[in-house]
Amino acid sequence: MSLVYYCDNVEEGTKKPNNGCLSAQSIFARHRRRKNTEKTQVLRKLIPGETKMNTAEMFQAASKYVRYLQAQVRLLELMGSIQESKGPSHVEELKVLLASPLIQEKLSLLEK
Repeated sequence: MSLVYYCDNVEEGTKKPNNGCLSAQSIFARHRRRKNTEKTQVLRKLIPGETKMNTAEMFQAASKYVRYLQAQVRLLELMGSIQESKGPSHVEELKVLLASPLIQEKLSLLEK
């Protein structure tokens, strides 16, 4: 298999690897890394809280935040079904449950 190189006009006397030429593989790898960086930056903006974190921490925070949102959805669904069956008497109690971080964290841990 032969490699294809893409070269810039390089001045003589400059020291660049392969005389300033990049292989197609290097160009595609650079493009892939750039796309990954752009996508992780978008994901980082969606996660509330800290903005300074490495990629592994960011993925862990995103996972935790998704579980938190799933727990909120389950509580809202539960609120809707209880309201339909029992009426508005339990609405305030359900709002307290919905706002409780402890309850939401416990529900998110049940997903594992």
